[in-house]
Amino acid sequence: MDLSLIITILNTVILTFLLIISYKNYMKIRAQFNLAMLLFITILLIQKIYTFYFYFVMVSHYADLMGRFTIVIELLQLIAFSVYLKIIFS
Repeated sequence: MDLSLIITILNTVILTFLLIISYKNYMKIRAQFNLAMLLFITILLIQKIYTFYFYFVMVSHYADLMGRFTIVIELLQLIAFSVYLKIIFS
C-alpha cells in the first residue's frame, strides 16, 4: 500500500469525525459558521473520494511521477486536519 494512500485514508477518517462534530454543533447551535464548516468539510470529503478514484484507477499513469508530490500534499492536510480536530476537542 502506498504511503500517500495511507495518509489519504487517515485524512478521510479525520474529516469524517470533523463532519460528525460539525453536524452535532450545527444541530445544537444553528450558527451560520457551523453550517459553513459542514459545507467545507463535505467538499473536502468529496475531494478525498476523488483522490481514492485517482489512486485506484489512474495509478499506472502517475505512480512514479506524482507519488512524491501527493505525499507532501496529503501530509500537510493531515497535519492541518489533526490540529483542527485537536482544537475542537479542547
